[in-house]
Amino acid sequence: MERFILGTAMLLLPLGPLCAQIFDQQSAKQKLLVEQIAVLKAYRLTAQQGYKVCTQGWAQVGASAGRTYALHVQYFAALAAVNPQLLAYVQNHAIVKLTSGH
Repeated sequence: MERFILGTAMLLLPLGPLCAQIFDQQSAKQKLLVEQIAVLKAYRLTAQQGYKVCTQGWAQVGASAGRTYALHVQYFAALAAVNPQLLAYVQNHAIVKLTSGH
């Protein structure tokens, strides 16, 4: 019986440092995971802010384009409203042609 206890003790003795090493590795792994989570949270916040900036910027671009389109519609509607008798004059026709870009 004494031999069995002695033999078992000799087998388990080297496992002490191995167990400590395993626990240290798990602790280091947990620290690394906590750091990664913190970095990912910061990245998520940055991405959300960037998305908000882009969304607002594109909304402003759309509003500006809408205003520009309205101005063009108004301009071409005014050109269409020109009295056809005025277009009969060569000088007026040249002016309309220059302003319409044709």
